Amino acid sequence: MSHELRTPLNNLLILARMLSENSDHNLTPKQVKFAETIHTSGTDLLALISDILDLSKIESGKMDVEVGGVRFTELQEYCAKTFRHVADGKAWTLVLKSDHPCKRRLFIRMRSGCNKY
Repeated sequence: MSHELRTPLNNLLILARMLSENSDHNLTPKQVKFAETIHTSGTDLLALISDILDLSKIESGKMDVEVGGVRFTELQEYCAKTFRHVADGKAWTLVLKSDHPCKRRLFIRMRSGCNKY
């Protein structure tokens, strides 16, 4: 199952990276940013797929869970880069602030929920 999910996604990631490098210099800066966003989002999706596939290993006791921290400034930069086009497209102001660190996926879920309304 992992091969069927990861192979097409890895191909997409390679193509998005190649576009973002803009070696032919035929893309606008906005198009390069879109390609970078596709690559970043695809990488996150690949990580999520890996996490889902690893759940069975965790449940069977074959994998240990590691808990770690996240720097909020890095999370802010990631979310701004990833979701700026969504906010701009809906004429929203994108403001990301918090009193304590949050996980990247929490912001992704929050953004997904906002887009539904």
